[in-house]
Amino acid sequence: MTSFEKPTLRQKLIDMFDRYSATHFGTEISTRYQPPAHRPSEERQTRYQICQRCVMDSSDPEITFDEHGVCHHCHSYDKQIATYVKRDAAGWREMEEIAATVRKEGEGKRYDCIIGLSGGVDSTYVAYLVKKLGLRPLAVHMDNGWNTEIAVRNIENIVTRLGIDLHTVVLDWNQFKDLQASFVRAGVTDCEIPTDHAIGAILYRTAIENDVRFIIGGSNLATEQMVPRTWSSGHGDWRYIRSLHNQFGKSEIRSYPHYTFWEHAIYWPYIREMRMIYVLNYIEYNKFDAIELMKKELGWVSYGDKHHESIYTRFYQTQYLIDKFGADKRRPHLSCLINDNRMTREEALATLQKPPIDEDIAATDREFVLKKLGISQDEYRGILAQPPKTYWDFESDEKYFPDKAYHWALQNLDLLREPRRVLLRRTGGWISRSAQSTWLWIRILAKLPFRLAWRVLRRLLRAVKR
Repeated sequence: MTSFEKPTLRQKLIDMFDRYSATHFGTEISTRYQPPAHRPSEERQTRYQICQRCVMDSSDPEITFDEHGVCHHCHSYDKQIATYVKRDAAGWREMEEIAATVRKEGEGKRYDCIIGLSGGVDSTYVAYLVKKLGLRPLAVHMDNGWNTEIAVRNIENIVTRLGIDLHTVVLDWNQFKDLQASFVRAGVTDCEIPTDHAIGAILYRTAIENDVRFIIGGSNLATEQMVPRTWSSGHGDWRYIRSLHNQFGKSEIRSYPHYTFWEHAIYWPYIREMRMIYVLNYIEYNKFDAIELMKKELGWVSYGDKHHESIYTRFYQTQYLIDKFGADKRRPHLSCLINDNRMTREEALATLQKPPIDEDIAATDREFVLKKLGISQDEYRGILAQPPKTYWDFESDEKYFPDKAYHWALQNLDLLREPRRVLLRRTGGWISRSAQSTWLWIRILAKLPFRLAWRVLRRLLRAVKR
């Protein structure tokens, strides 16, 4: 079954109950939970090693090497590309089939898909491709207060030349500022999570508002899969975000766009049947060729390194991460290009010898970002000096995956094998009185507001547990 096909009823229920039981039944903290070695031992801190194939090194505290000195990131890259990326003509044909499905489901609607648009390379090229595929996208841009002028001009040029409607969501700056500043004050590795999480929530909410099932994403495995998990984890974890903010935030963040585990894992994919399609995994994606094409056809202007369309991101990647964790985000980005045969290892090493940013620009960025976040220079120096923290130092959904879910599944194999018959028997037939089939019951839930649907689903699950 491809990613855009609707799952069968049996698969819906199996996946839904697997995910639900993983967090609802059993112990609070799983004995399986093992946080990473995000604080390296003294031996690892003093022993430096760099991959002989890419440029990942022991700044990743979890990095391992084989007998040839090749890191585990390279081996994972090979496996992921071979499994999920389709670069030949068959990949494009499959993408055209997916596009045909999207167009067919979008008949009679103003839009047939949603795309995110930041003005960066990947999102711009996705906008170009969806128009080439004959789709009618609504472009969604989230303004979090950090856009560069170049990014703004790029977005204007893109939507104008491609004839795409643009929907811009402006975040409440005071609330977003407080959340973003709390991540910096906490001293965690990935301070981009407030932005990334809100983007995901806005994309799905916009899709629901426009009765659209498909979101076309710009993430891709060729250039974005070698970032260590100790540098970047928890983007979809609202429990983690809320826990961190409760400790380091100063105000409420009620209007901040967010989503829960249940929405992401159950409601969106299985009840509303929404699909995220990563179009760049179906083509031979050469970022350098894409940049030249966009410059020529869309008037696109380069803003520097990856994700530097945001002033805050530029500060975070070129200063905060390096100064506090010794983590240079250029390493995973360049390593992907090496593994993708877009750059030699020698070229990447030469790039790393250069400063990540001009000193004058760095000083200006630091002063601007800290002032805008309400963090003084002295407080920032204190943040850099305090012990580092990561995702695993706070409450999170990952800590709530209990082992007893497996015992529950073993005890309820009849439910997974014959869901409709068992549900009817265990609930005394009240599902049957409400709907003629379990499939119709799920469709009814899909029509309800999320909170109401979730209350009804919880009642059902409690009945099943009994």
